[in-house]
Amino acid sequence: MVGYGINFDIKFLNNALKVCDLLQLGNKTHDIMKFVKREKLYLENYQLQTVLNSYGIDAQVPHRALEDARLIYELSTKVNKFLKRINQK
Repeated sequence: MVGYGINFDIKFLNNALKVCDLLQLGNKTHDIMKFVKREKLYLENYQLQTVLNSYGIDAQVPHRALEDARLIYELSTKVNKFLKRINQK
């Protein structure tokens, strides 16, 4: 699974799954934020909106799951170090 700050999301989902007595997620994850921080050393902050702007993605983060996922996908296509990592596998 690919996300931006994905550890927060996985913990949130796993807590909800645990409450429902369901299996927790154990998928391999890739956090785009980690790659952005290596590639863009001097950003004011690493909030998703700031990062999108720095990669030339002109969109507002709506904080809605589907649209956020689309924006993170678009970001993943522009983060060079992430692309190199994925293409090596």
